[in-house]
Amino acid sequence: MQELSLIKEILDKVSVVAMDKYTHRADLKVSSKLNAVDLLTEADEYLQDLITERILAQFPDDTIVGEELGSDVLPNDIKSRRAWVIDPIDGTQNFVRGLYAFFGISIGFVDQGEVLAGGVHLPTIDQQFLASKGLGATRNGSPIQVSDKPTLNVARIEIDYGNPIHRDDIMYAFEDVVREAGEVRSHCAAVVGLCSVACGEMDAYYHTHLKPWDFAGAQIIVQESGGTVCQINGDPIDVYEVGTSILATNGPLQNESLERIRIKS
Repeated sequence: MQELSLIKEILDKVSVVAMDKYTHRADLKVSSKLNAVDLLTEADEYLQDLITERILAQFPDDTIVGEELGSDVLPNDIKSRRAWVIDPIDGTQNFVRGLYAFFGISIGFVDQGEVLAGGVHLPTIDQQFLASKGLGATRNGSPIQVSDKPTLNVARIEIDYGNPIHRDDIMYAFEDVVREAGEVRSHCAAVVGLCSVACGEMDAYYHTHLKPWDFAGAQIIVQESGGTVCQINGDPIDVYEVGTSILATNGPLQNESLERIRIKS
């Protein structure tokens, strides 16, 4: 697939730049967006520029949807377009703070509202995840698949506690899940959690409020590795819904998770 090849080419190049920026992160200007913990660095904008430039060089008529540089405003007819959904650094807190250095570069290709290809690169551990519809998913070129853990009590799951403004919703929705699960983790980066489910190292991922660039590139990786992705009420995912919930599982855990998640009336 031409679009997947481009995603891989971009991730190969941009991940090197991202690691250089991470190594010299003390020299970067850091600012806040939504609140004090919603961070933006010069690296976010620089990397998105690089990705955008390369995409438009090959597909000049396509639309760019991204977290930075004003590309977060979606056109009214976005579902009729070919589009690329970009997060130049997912896990900016991890990038800035450094001790827990998992962050990812994410690119999803969407046509007519459907994610057809996606890629995520985790620069600090040099792992690249790729997938396209109907062709499976890989990590560093090798096929991956989700785990076979059958029930929550033996599962390792991820609850993403997100931004403080959503914390009450998150704690309410997943209280019973947290009590039931065998192990609970939080990587503080959606694409890391989703790719962990895809490769079987985690068994489910939960979030109440994500934006398109947080999950588009990784959503198809989970699905093509045999997992399921839906909203926390069981409804299908709309890749362009800003503030959507996500339940990504290995498959066997989907129904039990939906039974345990608490939905406010």
